Amino acid sequence: MKLHSFLSRFLVFSASFLMIVFAVQATVHAKSTFKLGHIFAETMPVAKAAVKFADEVKKRTDGNIEINIYPASQLGNVKEIFGSHKMGAIEMSLSTYPVLADVIPEYAIYNAGFLFRDWDHLKSVLEAPQFGEAWNQRLIKEAGLRIIYSVYYGVRHLTTSNKPVYKPTDLKGMKIRAVPNPISMANIIGMGGTPTPVPFAEVFNALRQGVVDGQENPLPSIWSMKFHEVQKYLMLTGHQVVPTPCLISEKVWQKLPDKEKKAMTEAGKIASSYGTQMTIDVEGDLLGKMKKHGITVIGKEQGLDMDAFRENTRKVLLEKVDGKKWPEGLYEKVRSF
Repeated sequence: MKLHSFLSRFLVFSASFLMIVFAVQATVHAKSTFKLGHIFAETMPVAKAAVKFADEVKKRTDGNIEINIYPASQLGNVKEIFGSHKMGAIEMSLSTYPVLADVIPEYAIYNAGFLFRDWDHLKSVLEAPQFGEAWNQRLIKEAGLRIIYSVYYGVRHLTTSNKPVYKPTDLKGMKIRAVPNPISMANIIGMGGTPTPVPFAEVFNALRQGVVDGQENPLPSIWSMKFHEVQKYLMLTGHQVVPTPCLISEKVWQKLPDKEKKAMTEAGKIASSYGTQMTIDVEGDLLGKMKKHGITVIGKEQGLDMDAFRENTRKVLLEKVDGKKWPEGLYEKVRSF
């Protein structure tokens, strides 16, 4: 009887154990639904790249991973989304490198005005083992967030409401909307303006009401947010080449099977190329559209003094930022890379 009772309990225990094992395995391979939040309008290339990424992930995982996207600040502003992501309230997000610089100071270099020659130069820094790759590994350790891909967001240009600008002294006394971070504000000071922080979603009204005299953004953002409707002049300063990172929580990443990690990595490469090319194409189209809309475009041929903007901004960044917001000497290292 004792032997029979022991065997019965053993069989029950074994069956229960196997059920738990199978349940855990089933959970690991079951369908997962992730939330991805960001602040960008759905019409912008960076937002469309996120949709492309979600579609590719779903296809490459046979529907095992589905990503639901919450665009246009539905989940809060960029810092609120970043906070939610770090706390685990959402699995994925599109962020900005200035926000990530609160964790990894070196990321702030991506925001330096007149530093990067073009997207290829910036991309080479993003992928360099001594620069971007090393910083990405630190982000995983220090914030528990992994960058899946970065996409070309665009080149930032200056717009103003009532006054054309050709050189830094032309911006004296003018309030220019600034992203509320030290480097972006230093860029505007270097360009000659007075930086005035305004949340991205409120910029249109701030321009229309005269709270600020101008702003600076890539052409897709200017067009999507209709800033061109309340601005008269577009200066092709091209002062920042901007990348946008797509992040996933490291805890979520580590729970994925290797096959699904590979699928997400491949989807990220596709989304990055897709969004980058779309931005490049859109930038060319939008310049013509803005001219037809009545915007006066001022570039080098019209007398825009790029050398004065570049040198003035470099001096301000080296004085106010180098060695304070990023390690001393990093600006020159990246400049010569």
